[in-house]
Amino acid sequence: MPRIFISYRRSDSAAASGRIYDRLCVAFGEKAVFKDVDVIPPGANYPTLLNEAIARCDVLLAIIGSHWLTVVESNGQRRLDNPDDFVRIEIEAGLKRDSVLVIPILVDDAGMPSTGDLPESLRPLYYRNAAIVRNDPDFNRDIGRLITTIRDYYPPSDDELPVAAAPPIPHILTPTKPKFVLPWTGILVGVLIVISVLATLRLMDRIVERINDNNATANAIVMTRTASSSVLTHVPPTPTVTSTP
Repeated sequence: MPRIFISYRRSDSAAASGRIYDRLCVAFGEKAVFKDVDVIPPGANYPTLLNEAIARCDVLLAIIGSHWLTVVESNGQRRLDNPDDFVRIEIEAGLKRDSVLVIPILVDDAGMPSTGDLPESLRPLYYRNAAIVRNDPDFNRDIGRLITTIRDYYPPSDDELPVAAAPPIPHILTPTKPKFVLPWTGILVGVLIVISVLATLRLMDRIVERINDNNATANAIVMTRTASSSVLTHVPPTPTVTSTP
């Protein structure tokens, strides 16, 4: 896991540096990212501690905001021109070590300083390829590229790779005793069956009864019509009256 040192100027890029720090801690772990506000204890010798910390680091991120070049001391002198300026000390320490990857990080629409804008000890910074980290909505994409770049330079070792989880133990089904069925459940089922049968028989009786009624009605009609026909057939003829002269 690479150790990362963040060099920034509070009056220039505190907010952007804080967001970058948070995302790097998520990606590499808090113990792998060094930032002065969280790590340096009160009373410590800052230059000595800085050099020791950078000597143990693999990556130095030089956060450059829009005012990075122009911040001045109380006497009006530009802070980068002061050999005792902490930001200058940090970047100089990283540039002196071939084992440290120094990456300029441009934030808040800042441009890359030219060699003429930099003190002589910081001019090698100009030749380091810079990464741009913009504000939202581009922040996540830009910080993702930066994290990928660092991982490409320092891929995780074998002991840092995630260990595959062991396959889950198969669940063995144990035989279970059959559940006890209450007696009244069977009784209830039997009662429902009896009721269904009785209802069916009652329905069939009503159907047969209706059929019989219809047949009786039909027979009565036939008999009536037959009797009527017989009466009409046997009516005697009307006698003819013959007059005599």
